[in-house]
Amino acid sequence: MRLRWLAVIVFLALAFPWLWSHRSAAPNPMTWILRVRNQIPEYRIALAVSPNPPASNDTIIFRANVSDSDGRPVDGAHVELQAFVPSGQQSMRRVPMHELGKGDYEARTQLAEATEWTVDVVVERGWHGARQRHAISVQPEMTTHPGDGDDSDTDDD
Repeated sequence: MRLRWLAVIVFLALAFPWLWSHRSAAPNPMTWILRVRNQIPEYRIALAVSPNPPASNDTIIFRANVSDSDGRPVDGAHVELQAFVPSGQQSMRRVPMHELGKGDYEARTQLAEATEWTVDVVVERGWHGARQRHAISVQPEMTTHPGDGDDSDTDDD
């Protein structure tokens, strides 16, 4: 009988430090939620730009079509356009995209600097989200000067 108690005491003495060091290691539910969220496929995002290519004086229309992994349109999402010049000093321009229905979202804005812009379309709906990056080349503003071949300023009869 004493041998049995001695074995229990020795076991507890050896197991106690391990049990004590793992006392706060309860499973974190957020770890599980984030792990499950990252396994869900991202939304598919198609972006159309009008006019294409845009000029720095144009109002640019960005139209995004958002669908799920099965190709069904995603409605009721928060969709935002984030535009910035990667090598420039300008801050990021954030423009909310308005829902048009059937997975379509639209934003209108100007990108004043004639350069290569990086445009991210960010979609969030509940626990699901996606981000897709696009490169948009904004051309210099188009102006016409007298004598550049514009026939509107001639007085020929």
